[in-house]
Amino acid sequence: MNQFNADRRQFLLGLAGLTSLALVSGLSPVKTWANPKFPISPFQLGVASGDPWPDGFVIWTRVAPYPLSVDGGMPNEAVNVKWEVALDRNFKKIVQTGEVQAHPDLHHTVHVEVTGLAPQTRYYYRFFMSDYESPTGTAKSAPSAQQMPNKVRIAVVGCQHYETGYYTAYDYLSKEEDIDIVFHYGDYIYEGPEGKGGGRAIGNLRVSIPARQHIGPEIQTLFQYRIRYAQYRADPNLQAAHASAPFAITFDDHEVDNNWVADLEEKGEKREIFLLRRAAAFQAWYEYMPVRLAQKPQGPDITAYRTLDFGQMLRMNILDTRQYRSPILCSKAQLEQGLDTNGYCRTDNQKAEHMLGKVQEEWLARQMRHDKRWNILAQQIQVMPWVRYNKSGNAYFGKDTWNGYPYARERLIQSIHDNAPNGNTVILSGDLHQYFVANIPSDLNDYKSQSIATEFLTTSITSTGNGQPIRPGQEDILKLNPHIKFINDQRGYQTLDFFKDHMRTDLNVLDFVEKPGGKLSIAASFEVEYGKPEVKRV
Repeated sequence: MNQFNADRRQFLLGLAGLTSLALVSGLSPVKTWANPKFPISPFQLGVASGDPWPDGFVIWTRVAPYPLSVDGGMPNEAVNVKWEVALDRNFKKIVQTGEVQAHPDLHHTVHVEVTGLAPQTRYYYRFFMSDYESPTGTAKSAPSAQQMPNKVRIAVVGCQHYETGYYTAYDYLSKEEDIDIVFHYGDYIYEGPEGKGGGRAIGNLRVSIPARQHIGPEIQTLFQYRIRYAQYRADPNLQAAHASAPFAITFDDHEVDNNWVADLEEKGEKREIFLLRRAAAFQAWYEYMPVRLAQKPQGPDITAYRTLDFGQMLRMNILDTRQYRSPILCSKAQLEQGLDTNGYCRTDNQKAEHMLGKVQEEWLARQMRHDKRWNILAQQIQVMPWVRYNKSGNAYFGKDTWNGYPYARERLIQSIHDNAPNGNTVILSGDLHQYFVANIPSDLNDYKSQSIATEFLTTSITSTGNGQPIRPGQEDILKLNPHIKFINDQRGYQTLDFFKDHMRTDLNVLDFVEKPGGKLSIAASFEVEYGKPEVKRV
C-alpha cells in the first residue's frame, strides 16, 4: 500500500485499529534482535538531552541506519542499546551506565531518564550498539532546590520551517558557552507538502523559492509524521545544537496542523478524523523529543505543560496554549466558509473563553507561588496587547495569539498580580517569526499603565526566509504601542542570562538563511532589573 497516496480518511481510520495497542495499552510484544549488524552507524540522527532536574536529565537517540526509509533500516524487533554518562568528554570518569531497549512501537527511539547525578554539574553522554558508538552529547544538571547559582543561561528558539532556510542559527547556538537550557517554543516541524515553503506573501514581502524541500505531501499519518521528524533531525546543525545543551520543548500548531485548536482543524475536518491525526502527531512528537515518560501521549491527549526549577534562581513554567483553548475568533473568510457552524471559530469574545483551560490555569496559579528569584512563563504565542490599523482605519490584530482571547489574558494578568507580585515575571514566546520586546501593562486597556511583566518574543530559526530589520509599515506599531520597545524581522535565536538582581538578553540575528553561511550579529540587547518589570535597552 502506498501510504503517501492513500486516501486520507480511510487510511487514518485503518490506522486507528493498527496502532491502538501501542498508543493506549503500551508497547506491543516483539522479539529482541540478539546480534544486530549494520552496514553503517545506526546513530544517524545524533543524540539529544532535555528537561534537566537536580540529579539528572533525559538523554535521547534513535537507532536507524537509514532514518528516511520506511522502516529506518530496522526489523520489527527491539534492540538493546547501552548508554554511559561521564564527568569528562573522554569518558575516563564514568558515573552512570545502563541498557535500554529501542522498540519499533517508538520508531526505535530511546528515552533514558538519568538519575543519581550531582546538581549543577556538567556531564557527557553517549550510546553504544554492536560495534557502533553514537556522537557525544553534553548537558548540565539543574541546581538543587537550595542552591543560588551565579547565573542561569537560557536560549530560546522555534519556528524552523525546513523549506524556507538553513539551520545556520543552530550551528552558532551549538558553540554558545554554558547554556543551561534551550527553550523551544514550538513549530519544530511543518506539516505542509513538499515545495510549498516559498511564495507566501507577507505584506509587501514574498518568501523566495524553497531553500530545500520536504519529503512527500502534507503529513497526516503516524508514518508521515515520523518521516518528517527524521528529515528535520537529520540536519547536522540541529543535531549539533541538541548535543550541546538540554532542550525544554513544547509544541505549537505546525507539529499537528496549521492553527489547530483543541479538537478542531481550520479546514473543518470532522472531529473524530482530526483526533486520529492529533494522536499520530503527538506520538511522533514524543518519540523524537527528549522528554520524560510523563509526556508520553495517550491517544490524542498529552500532558505537555510542566515545571523546571533552577535552584533558587528561577522557575520555568512551560505552557500548552493549543490543546485546551476555545475556538478562535472568526475572520470574514471563515464566516463565508461557514466554519462558525461547525464550531471551529466563534463570532465574539466570551468571558468563559480559555487559552490554557481551567485545569492548566489553576495549575499555573499554584506554580507561580514560589520562592524562586525569577518567574518564567515559557509558552508559544504573543501575550502583549497591541493595536494596528488597516487602510480602512479599522483596528486589527492576530486572532491566533492572546490578543484573540482578551478575557483569558485578563485572567492571566490577574493571576500574575495575585501569585507573582514581586515584579519578577518574564514571558518567553514566539510564533510571529519576528522579535518583539515589550512591557506588559497591568491595565490592558491603558498601554502606559505600570508594567506587571516583561515579554521577549523570539524570532524564527528559518520561517519566513531571510527577513529584514523591520517589515514595511511596522513603524506604526511602535508609535501606537508605547509598551512595545523593539521589533526586528530577521532570523536567529535569543539568549537570556538571569542573575540574582537583574537579567540581560541578546537578540541574535543572521544576515541570511536562504543559503548556508549566514553571519550572526546582535540586533539589540536589553536588561530588566529584579522587582522592576521594565525593559531597558543597553
